[in-house]
Amino acid sequence: MNEVGADPDARGISTEFLHRANEERARDWPNAMVSTATHDTKRGEDLRWRLCVLSEMPHEWATCVSRWRRLKRRRRGVDVAEATQEYLLLQTLLGLWPANAAAADLEALRTRLAEYAIKAAREAKEYTAWLEPDEEAEAGLRDLVAMMLPEQGGAGFERYFRAVIDPVAWFGMLNSLSALTLKLTAPGIPDLYQGTELPSLVLVDPDNRRPADYEANAAMLADLERQAGEEPAGSLVQRLLSQWQDGRLKLFITHRLLQLRQQQASAFHGDYCVLPVQGPRVEHLCAYARSGGDCTVVTVVSRWASLLTGGQLRVPSGTEIWQDTVVQCPARLVPGRYLDVLSGRPHIIASNADAASLQVADLLSTLPVCVLVRQQEEAG
Repeated sequence: MNEVGADPDARGISTEFLHRANEERARDWPNAMVSTATHDTKRGEDLRWRLCVLSEMPHEWATCVSRWRRLKRRRRGVDVAEATQEYLLLQTLLGLWPANAAAADLEALRTRLAEYAIKAAREAKEYTAWLEPDEEAEAGLRDLVAMMLPEQGGAGFERYFRAVIDPVAWFGMLNSLSALTLKLTAPGIPDLYQGTELPSLVLVDPDNRRPADYEANAAMLADLERQAGEEPAGSLVQRLLSQWQDGRLKLFITHRLLQLRQQQASAFHGDYCVLPVQGPRVEHLCAYARSGGDCTVVTVVSRWASLLTGGQLRVPSGTEIWQDTVVQCPARLVPGRYLDVLSGRPHIIASNADAASLQVADLLSTLPVCVLVRQQEEAG
């Protein structure tokens, strides 16, 4: 809600609203840019996907914040502006926290967060500003950051927020995969800001303008392509999921879906068809098809994974989660054999339009997303 161009009163949108917006874009603005990060976003895209998880676990988060304030901050006499700034930094640090904290450079993290804190305070102009900086107040912000990220042995952020760090990182990663899949298959032309083919836990500029290591990223991609040629897709995806902290799963999905856009270009410049969902988990799904010429692509993504799994750090998959929830396939959706380009699993859309549907438990058996493409041998 606090991002550039956002409306603080717009507390999220419904799936139905998203479908309407996509239909309008496909009709009127098919070549408009779809962007989730720019040089000016206040937090990197993957950091924001993490913070979205807090809406699914508000009580756990509130408990951690209350404990921090009670035992660490001793709130008496602290004005509202400072309390608000502290809350902003606690939330931001949760999103910024490295997936592998043991190997993280906490000194660099401390410097980045302090620079972010001072810039945010100056732009808020409540007690310091670019033209009239308050050095004493800004020194207090640096002290606050140091308290959150103390030297070795100090009891800082990690101790007080341990209960939410791991769930937010895990479910934030699943959010990232869903958002990425929507971005790369919805109407419009997807834009990838520098380095966001890998997880982007960055802050506002200049933090988000640090050079991306394209050589290292290219080498990682080349290694993934080699593995994809030697290993079944399903096995590779499972392995990447088990090693999600290294970020290669996001790179893999980005590469696969950009390849798909190139190979099935007519579908991504064609129609947008909402696919109705029925069953007990309707509110957790978004499904649509893109079609043009003889190409058809089906996208199914899940949302609110923490609620689906009851907070367990797992992928929401199988009939235990999805029960008899199905994605309906209307008559306009070409029947035949479809292949999930991410997991490699085949799926059949029956020719009987009245009964054609896909079991979500089958579609999302490996990842929280799937993208099906009609295989060309069925096109005739």
